[in-house]
Amino acid sequence: MRWSSGRPPNGNMLDVIHPSPLQELLKRSWAGAGKTARLAWPEHTRLSATEVERFLAEQRFCAIATTGPSGAPHLVPGSFANDASATFWLPTVAGALRLEDLRIHPRAAVLVGQGVGASHTLVLAHGVVEKFHRDDLPAAVLERAEAKLGDTSWADSWLELRPKRLLAYSGVGETDSPNRNY
Repeated sequence: MRWSSGRPPNGNMLDVIHPSPLQELLKRSWAGAGKTARLAWPEHTRLSATEVERFLAEQRFCAIATTGPSGAPHLVPGSFANDASATFWLPTVAGALRLEDLRIHPRAAVLVGQGVGASHTLVLAHGVVEKFHRDDLPAAVLERAEAKLGDTSWADSWLELRPKRLLAYSGVGETDSPNRNY
């Protein structure tokens, strides 16, 4: 493939030669996005898999949305750890309302954002969630999470969100240089 700039838009040549699971997820997600989302987040502002990985590695907090028993939305702040496949691991305290929400409606969305005005970056992911008791969490996940978040002994449960859709965008590309920091 040839690009006028000599490189893929917003990306890394390796994303094209050897697409990662995250790159494939991004491709499927944007292909399935509605016309309004594609217009609001034009291709030149979309993050590559490499940029998403870098952005998420620097962030610790997100907004977590679940659906309550009555069907009402429930949005709360939380922390997260993630891996290269963009699986989100969300530490949760015992008795959190989101645990009841997820027992009834086992789907959630996560929004990670940073910046203001034209200089902002957003990652939006949603999918099915699985709950793990702390004792059942894979050791590698706990190790990665504690390296990023610090002590997580307060978390009785962990939620694993494997995104079915993930959209990532940076407003920086709209008014500033396309050479983003991510």
